[in-house]
Amino acid sequence: MFLIGGIIFALSEASDADVGKNGVSMYKLSPNEYFSLETHKRGESISPELVLQKSLDREKKPYIQLILTAVDGGSPPNSGTSEIEINVLDINDNAPLFSSTLYKVQIFENIPVGTAVFTLNATDADEGTNSEIVYSLRNKDQDHILDIFKIDSDTGVISVKGKIDYEDRKAFEIRAEARDKGQPPMSAHSKVLVEITDVNDNAPEITVTSLLSTDASIGTAIALVSVFDKDGGKNGMVNCKISNNVPFKLELCFSLAISSLPHTRWSDTR
Repeated sequence: MFLIGGIIFALSEASDADVGKNGVSMYKLSPNEYFSLETHKRGESISPELVLQKSLDREKKPYIQLILTAVDGGSPPNSGTSEIEINVLDINDNAPLFSSTLYKVQIFENIPVGTAVFTLNATDADEGTNSEIVYSLRNKDQDHILDIFKIDSDTGVISVKGKIDYEDRKAFEIRAEARDKGQPPMSAHSKVLVEITDVNDNAPEITVTSLLSTDASIGTAIALVSVFDKDGGKNGMVNCKISNNVPFKLELCFSLAISSLPHTRWSDTR
């Protein structure tokens, strides 16, 4: 609960069997940083009131204990005390909080549907329903994300719901929201950058263009071979060889005609 200073809380009057000047003549309040004491004389009685001097914040101090002392006017004076217990109630004055505005995670392509990718965790300093959090993926401008990922509204677990293909998309930026159940609700936002790691799930594709003529001499190029692999990095590098015994050989050629063919990559790494 968050109250502004100056609010007055009336207190019950103390009773004294004596009358006149031997009756209750004054009140005292134990030292504290939140309340002061005011009194109002009405005829023979004196009424005490607590005056809030400093705003209350349950998240900082949920419980306050005060001692009110009533003193009579006799000689010597007698006194009595009353304990005042104050429980500060919660209002929804704190938004959920993520530990980071951006999280990064790496996963392999083709992982099974239902696989957990990341768990979001937000905290809320309030209590009760004001601190209960509901997670969701934001709908605006991320339809492609909602086709691939989903989030458990209670646990914050982000999992796979569609096919992940490195060759289609190498990274996803998931925008998530944590909203509490207070009235009115408060929310926080975070992003999860999911980087996709390639796996060797594509075979090389070979295209052969024949250049053979009937009077070809030894050393004449008889065909142009173009090789393409959709995978990335080392998974996309290829090594070409002739597997059977024929009177031909492969030569790596960097002539303009060869190099201008699309998707041609050669390597001796695999």
